[in-house]
This record gives sequence, C-alpha cells and structure tokens, in this order.
Amino acid sequence: MNRVAVALVVLCGVVSASARLQELFTWNQVDFAWPSKAARDAAIQTGAFVPENQMPLGIEVWKDRLFVTLPRWRRGSPATLATVSLNGPQHNQPLQPYPDWAMNREGGPCDGLTGIFRVQIDHACGRLWVLDAGEVDVAEGGVQQCPPKLLAFDLSTDQVVIRHVLPEENVRQGSLFSNLAVDTRNGQCDDTHVYMADAWRFGIVTYSTKSNSSWRVEHNYMQSDPLACRYNTSGVDFRWHDGVFGFGLAPVVDNDRTLYFTPMSGTRAFAVPTSALRNETVIDESTFTVLPQRGGGVDAQWHAGATAMSSNGIMFYNLVTRDAVACWNSRLPYLPNLQGEVARDTVTLNFPNDVKVDEFNNVWVLSNRLPRYLFSSLDLSDVNIRVFAAHESNAIAGTPCDPHYAPQSNDFVTAPCVY
Repeated sequence: MNRVAVALVVLCGVVSASARLQELFTWNQVDFAWPSKAARDAAIQTGAFVPENQMPLGIEVWKDRLFVTLPRWRRGSPATLATVSLNGPQHNQPLQPYPDWAMNREGGPCDGLTGIFRVQIDHACGRLWVLDAGEVDVAEGGVQQCPPKLLAFDLSTDQVVIRHVLPEENVRQGSLFSNLAVDTRNGQCDDTHVYMADAWRFGIVTYSTKSNSSWRVEHNYMQSDPLACRYNTSGVDFRWHDGVFGFGLAPVVDNDRTLYFTPMSGTRAFAVPTSALRNETVIDESTFTVLPQRGGGVDAQWHAGATAMSSNGIMFYNLVTRDAVACWNSRLPYLPNLQGEVARDTVTLNFPNDVKVDEFNNVWVLSNRLPRYLFSSLDLSDVNIRVFAAHESNAIAGTPCDPHYAPQSNDFVTAPCVY
C-alpha cells in the first residue's frame, strides 16, 4: 500500500483547507523531470520551456500515479500531460511527461498530444481517456492547431489503443472541448460511451467504442447564463462565458444512468438520461431536466465547474469563486439546503479547479489560483498549486450529503428566483 493510500485510510490530518481534506502535494511552480540539466537549460534558451507559463488544470489517479493535465496556455509548454508518483516528494515534485517527451512535443504532429484540459480513467478497463482540445495559446485567445480528438491509453502498456478524431460535423468554429465522462457498464470495455463537453460552443458529443463513431447534441441548457458570467475571486474580476463543463455520472438505475451537467458560467445543474445521449439518430429534448439553483442572488458567485460522482451516488463539485468544494446526495432533491460544504479556504483552496473520485471513492481536489495566473501574477515564493484527498465518508461527514442525514422541513425551501 502506497503512502497516500495509508494516509487516506487513517485520515484525520490537520490541513488548512478543512479537517475533511488532507493536503498531499504542493508546488510553487511546476517543472519537469528533464533528462539532464543541460536539456533543461537548452529548452529555456530556445523558448521551448518558459517556466512561468506552466499551469496544471486537471488530475486523475491510477494506482501509484497522479496524472496532471497542463493546457498550453502560452508558448513554451513542453508537455500537456504528465504524471507524478504518489510515493514521491510532496513539495515541487518534477512532472514526468506522459507517455513520453516525444508525444508531448509542442508544435508536433497532430497524432501527438496538443492541448489537454481533462482526462478520466475507466477503472474497469484500465484505460486512460484523454480529450485533446487541439487548442494552444489559450490564454492569448487560442489557436486551433489540430482537430479535437479522443484517445484511450492502455495503462498496463501506456500505449494508445483508441484514437478518434472528432468529425467536422461535431465541431463548431470556436469549439473548446474541455471535459469528459466515461460510461462503461458491467465491464463491457468494447461497449463504452464517452460524453465530451464543448464549453465554448455549448454541446455534448457522444463517442461509442462499439461503432467507433461520434455524434453531437445541443440544448439551451448547455449554454452559459448571461447573469452568471461575472467572476470575482481574490480581488480579480473577470468575465467568462463557458457553457456545459462539469459532468456527474450517476450509478445505473433501471438499466439507465443520469448525466448531471453544469455550465461553468451558471448557478444551476441540469440532468439528462444517458439513453438520450446514446441515441445516435433521435434526441428527445423533453428528457432534459432543469434543477433548482444552488444559491440565490445574481452576484452570489455559485459557479461550479468540475463535477464527479461516487459509486454511492454522492456528487462532488467545485465552487471556484467561493474557494470551496461542495457535495450533494443524489438520492435527495437538488435543493440549496441539501447541498453540503466539504471544505472552504481562501488560501489553500483558492480556485479549486478539478475534482475527481477514484475507484475506492476517494475524493481528489486540485486548486491552482488560475485567475491570478491568467489575469494578474503569481507569487512564485508561495505555494500556488495544491492537491488534496479524502475518503468519501470523511468528506461528507456531518453534511447533508451524509447518508445518515435526516432532512428537516426547511431543507426543502428553494432558492429565490433571480430572473
């Protein structure tokens, strides 16, 4: 059992984010496991590596490896996907490009890795699914260097076993494919569906391994809310118009699963049965459901991006402008008073950017102070990037997400309408 597994089993550690979360890894600024100092120096000299331009965004966990995504925000990014060892140094551990340096080469051919925001592991099949947006220079307005594509790596060999370039009819001018959810049932690895979020052009693309094809669904619920496009965190004020972003895939019920999705710039979640998304020919718009607001008030800053669902039906999600991680028990109504707060901290959880739940129902969180990186500047003498973890039972203890929680009558009051 690795060091992190032991820590999660006995979790009762002291951490500034919350007594429920344990801080496992920290970075002031990320660097890579270069073959040599000379190679690093040469990369800096040529501009192939600009240390201050690196910013992790997404995480995923497999055995003793923590996967880290690094979108190509600005020039000088030698890798867009990397790993660190769960048994390695806890502070400023160098990142190892995955699967190797060559496939991550900046400006390389489109059969390599171009610009990755999120990945997800299909634990039943031992595969790492990688959604490559094909976008570079994202912080400078974005350049579509390669077509968006979906890859699957066999984690026993670290080789690509599935490669699907999204057809032109599934992509819009200005698309940004930023998140995905993987749906494999009963270990049927040849019948997996992957749902991909187009955050900038408001659609969900579904890929089927069985047919090796993909198709696109659009709905008004996938769009951003114009009343929720203003963000303020740590004194940085900005506007984003990102639509569908977070995905929470519920357990199977009556041979179907519900996909909960959240526009990044919004205050609500929505739901659709995956049977509707898996139907390549007909989409019934009436199957989409709008859920109540997470909180009230136009400026209440209830933005939720990353979302993950445990096998017990507990959904975890970030509240990026509240420096918090929250939860909801999907067996209860989606109402403000039935949302639980897992952790909140304006320093250590400043902009919690990704949330994942692994096969053992451990919750993983990455915070990265992204708005400061994009619109201001980071203090490189301070810790800016953190990874936390907690077992689900510890994360939800004492919250409305706890299965032992008994709802009260006032829990069923909805948030005031702001429209």
